[in-house]
Amino acid sequence: MPPQTQQNPGDKLGVIILTGGHSQRMGRPKWSLPFGSQTLLERTVETCQLISSEIVIAANPTQEFPDLGKRTTIVRDQHPDCGPLEGIRNGLALLQQRGLEWGFVTACDVPNLSPGIAPFLLEQSHGFEAVIPIREERIYGMTALYRCDLHPRIESLIKQRQLRVSHLARLFHCRLLLDEALRAVDQNLDSLGNLNYPEQYLAILQSLGLNPPAGFLDSLDR
Repeated sequence: MPPQTQQNPGDKLGVIILTGGHSQRMGRPKWSLPFGSQTLLERTVETCQLISSEIVIAANPTQEFPDLGKRTTIVRDQHPDCGPLEGIRNGLALLQQRGLEWGFVTACDVPNLSPGIAPFLLEQSHGFEAVIPIREERIYGMTALYRCDLHPRIESLIKQRQLRVSHLARLFHCRLLLDEALRAVDQNLDSLGNLNYPEQYLAILQSLGLNPPAGFLDSLDR
């Protein structure tokens, strides 16, 4: 019998970047926040390219993005005002159409995402439908791994108006992975940290030695 060709795990893994939030606490679209010469979305896409060549941006129907070339595919919410659950559903559906088995979900507001977290979660997925980090009893369903064929069951949740992403951990045969296990690939757990407030954005810029955009500080005083 001829030897079987070993499949690269990345061949069955795509990435979904959630961008459809209203960014009310930040006061401006988070995906467009400048990080040096890039926007936060461009920074996230660049990191996700280290995970997979199949990158889906899940957006609401009104969002407009600069040209990201052939690096990404944009999918628009078909169930409006259903939060990130609709972005996950839509992204998984597209990845399944493209023949992929798994979708790693992250958000556009995680500036220090570790590219090692996705293959690490995939390694923990045997026998499960999803792998979701948990830290201090908080379930991180938007930094998680899901089977692509779960999208019809997510749609059922949406139709029932059960829109909390944490419901997925109960609905699916899910492995909840303690945050300490993630430190093997993300020592400071940066992949679980997102930006909600201007102060957080300024703090991460300072840690990276970057300056805030012109007028940003003035806008905080208004």
